[in-house]
Amino acid sequence: MSALQVVADRMAAAGSVADVRAAFLQHAGAALGSDVRAIYLHGPDDRPVSADAVGLSDSVLRRYEDLGRDCDPVLDLIVAEHVAVSALDLLGPDRWHATDLYDHVMAPADLEHYIAAPLLGQGRIVGTLGFTRRRGAAPFTAAEIGRAAALAHHVSALVARFPTEPVEPGSALPLTARDREIVALVVRGRTNAEIGAALHISANTVKQTLKRIFARTGVQNRTELAARAARG
Repeated sequence: MSALQVVADRMAAAGSVADVRAAFLQHAGAALGSDVRAIYLHGPDDRPVSADAVGLSDSVLRRYEDLGRDCDPVLDLIVAEHVAVSALDLLGPDRWHATDLYDHVMAPADLEHYIAAPLLGQGRIVGTLGFTRRRGAAPFTAAEIGRAAALAHHVSALVARFPTEPVEPGSALPLTARDREIVALVVRGRTNAEIGAALHISANTVKQTLKRIFARTGVQNRTELAARAARG
């Protein structure tokens, strides 16, 4: 029996979404040759409500939310195209190494190769699977990217079997520490470029983060965000 079939069978025996996540984390590494893997499930606002990982510390997961998610070119593509993709295939080594995601999240954690695959439900992204390999490991092959896509298909079908797990209002994704730093600088009238320089991130990362903050806080622009922050 192939490693892919083993993880599919283990997940198929799950009795809840939590069991699906646990089976994926325990068995999917062998199918992809990766000791670092993660599964994210999204809420109605298309933001993560759960994140589970093997081989990644909580600090790395938080760093990804603070500094990586809003500038993740792999995530951008899978959201747009609903396909599994590797960073190396998408960008090539030079452009990949020049990204904020690689510089601020991957390299400090000694991670080199990265692929992600979308979890789909009723035509929308309901989560993602991610796999990484450390520096010195071989890149992911086309066959392994295909296996990631197959796993995502299995997980998508299984998650759809179970009722949506409740999330407390307001708990889905509170503003991160980095979000709050950006808001504080917006209140002080700083431009995206000035905020990026102050926080050592690109102006584009600031722009994308502000879009997410606007959506999370229900404001339309920087003026409304500053007023909301002033009210606490």
